[in-house]
Amino acid sequence: MARGDLANTTGYTLAMVALDEGIDHEKAGHQFHIDRWVNNEYETLWLSNRDNGIEFELDEWWNMELGVVGATISARVWQVGTPEPLEPQFVWTDPSPIPGGQIGVAQHVKPSAKVQFKIDISK
Repeated sequence: MARGDLANTTGYTLAMVALDEGIDHEKAGHQFHIDRWVNNEYETLWLSNRDNGIEFELDEWWNMELGVVGATISARVWQVGTPEPLEPQFVWTDPSPIPGGQIGVAQHVKPSAKVQFKIDISK
């Protein structure tokens, strides 16, 4: 979701997050998460380290795949150079699907971190 008008943000995001582990926040540490956004309010659906034990280091490359088909949202993440997971690590059917929302990927890192980010929408 690359929009300046965040007051109307509606959709799903898959993010790579690297926040200081000392802060008191569910997204602290190095993990991936999926959020469901409706009018700039979000609900976290998945935290990779809590739900699957998946974490990353700042100098690693990772693939991130987010899919939305109808009301079903799915995601896979895997480190570059490792086998692609056969099944998504996250699958969820939205009981109140967003009819015209957007999907997006993002990164959130502490200011001192350097994370390279590339988006490929060829699939």
